[in-house]
Amino acid sequence: MEQRFTTDLPALLGRRVDDAAVTEFLHVVDPAAKVTRDDDDPDELDWVSMPAGLVVYADADSARITTVFLYSQGHEGASQYRGPLPHGLDFSMGQAEVQASFPRPPDFTSDEHDAWDFDDYRLVAQYRRAGTISVVVVTGDF
Repeated sequence: MEQRFTTDLPALLGRRVDDAAVTEFLHVVDPAAKVTRDDDDPDELDWVSMPAGLVVYADADSARITTVFLYSQGHEGASQYRGPLPHGLDFSMGQAEVQASFPRPPDFTSDEHDAWDFDDYRLVAQYRRAGTISVVVVTGDF
C-alpha cells in the first residue's frame, strides 16, 4: 500500500484521484468503493466508503482531490476510520485536548469545531455533543 498517505493524509490533497498511488491507497482501504460523479454536485467526484469511515472529494474537471473526511464510529452511519489521524489526533480526544495538541490556538473555533490553516491545507476537527471528535477534515479548498 502507498504508505505515505497512511501517515500523511493531507498529501492526498491536490493529487489526481486516478493517480496510481492514490488508487492503490484507496483500494486497500476499501476494495469495493469506486470513484463516482456526485449526484448532488456534478462538478465533484466522490470516493465514499462508510465501512472504512473515509470520504474523498475531487474536482470533476481536474480530478484533483480537494477534501478528505475521516469519520468516527457512528457518524452519519459510518464505521470509524482506522488509520492514523493527522497531527496525532485521536477520536477519543475532547476539544481542550485537541487544542492543546497544536502549538498555536485554532484559526477558527466554536463549540462544534476547531480549524487550523496551514500553508497548503486546512484541518478541521468537528465535535459531537459528548465532546469527542466526530469528524476530521483536511481540505485544500478554503
